[in-house]
Amino acid sequence: MEKFVKEGTYRTPTVTCDGDIGLIDIRGKSTPENTYSFYQPLAEWIIVYINNPVKETTVNIELEYVNTSSSKWLYSIFKELTKLNKNDMKLTINWYHSDEDIEEVGKDLGSMLNLPMNYIEIPE
Repeated sequence: MEKFVKEGTYRTPTVTCDGDIGLIDIRGKSTPENTYSFYQPLAEWIIVYINNPVKETTVNIELEYVNTSSSKWLYSIFKELTKLNKNDMKLTINWYHSDEDIEEVGKDLGSMLNLPMNYIEIPE
């Protein structure tokens, strides 16, 4: 499967996805002016990946800040990823945070979708 890579900016996170090893990595700040144009290609990649995933998928999220519209996209992406929690597939989501607000965003997303997530504190 073709990799998906999007370099980050001061408003958007760096996104690296590698379907061959089952890795989805999102890091940085998420306040794009147009969340649709930023997140839609990632959502499309994930839908294709879910149709032919590897046995173990790891999702690493490390966001400094996330706005409301980005949170909605993350919810949609995580909702798709819940399909990997079936059969003999393994999904690991690591939510890295350096403050309570970002930790809370992750916990809200995890609880809304009943997704087990690892909350990992990053020392400031």
